[in-house]
Amino acid sequence: MSPEPALISREMAGAVFALASGCLVWIACRLPFRAPRREASPETSAQVAERTSFRRLVLPMLPMAAAIFFLIGWAHTEPEQSDEIPPLSLTLAALLYGPVVVRAGIRAVRSALVRPEVSTAAAVGILRPRVVVSSEFLAGLDDEERDAVLAHEAAHVAGHDPLRLWIGQVIADLQWPLRAPALHLANWRHALGIARDEDARRAGSDGAALAAAVLKAAGYDAARSTSLAAIEGPGGALRDRVERLLAPVPTWTPPSKRLRIAWLASAALFVSLGSTVGDSIAEWLCGNLP
Repeated sequence: MSPEPALISREMAGAVFALASGCLVWIACRLPFRAPRREASPETSAQVAERTSFRRLVLPMLPMAAAIFFLIGWAHTEPEQSDEIPPLSLTLAALLYGPVVVRAGIRAVRSALVRPEVSTAAAVGILRPRVVVSSEFLAGLDDEERDAVLAHEAAHVAGHDPLRLWIGQVIADLQWPLRAPALHLANWRHALGIARDEDARRAGSDGAALAAAVLKAAGYDAARSTSLAAIEGPGGALRDRVERLLAPVPTWTPPSKRLRIAWLASAALFVSLGSTVGDSIAEWLCGNLP
């Protein structure tokens, strides 16, 4: 009589498969991704650069995201007790990537709970963003500069940027210990700051006044994330930002929602595949991998 197959919980099997798929992130980080040339053009809106920089940060996570959506679909069809025991190779891969997830989780919680010290002006609050301005910094601004700074930070609040930056940091942490994600995150923060400069100017703020405020802020200690003084990005980031503030505001047409629809459709597709062929693929992995 053949022995009964070993059983483990569906959740445990899914966790091993999900963590093992995290190793795909390190492979995806090595794949080339060429940004459009128009990203670096001063005549092009920073909104384009901001979206391109964010995609560069997020793209390595797509294989893992696809695997997780696939596992969600598989979990709906798999019984509570699974007879698919993850092979040793996937278990070792899960143990290898597990510390990265734990580290990212700890840093995310700490970032959410610790209130940043704002030395200039910043949009703070992940769930309820608000503008915080240092009284010392505010005293050194004239009326035009003050209005421009407040408009810039209000644009961060309107875009829910504290939450977006928090998510971006988590995404970068999930690609640790590779160096490229930290650079992509810094480039994205720089592009995001310039994009909010453009939003403030479109709302009526004077570019020269905002440039003067940025230069004054650069003399203060940089606060976290969305602080006006947090000049991040490639070399010459401060000069690039000031030059853009003194140049005419580039025209920008908001993109269509087709890309968002495509992302949602892709997620639904992987969930559907997981519910239909997930069990077969799990059996194949468990039977063919060491």
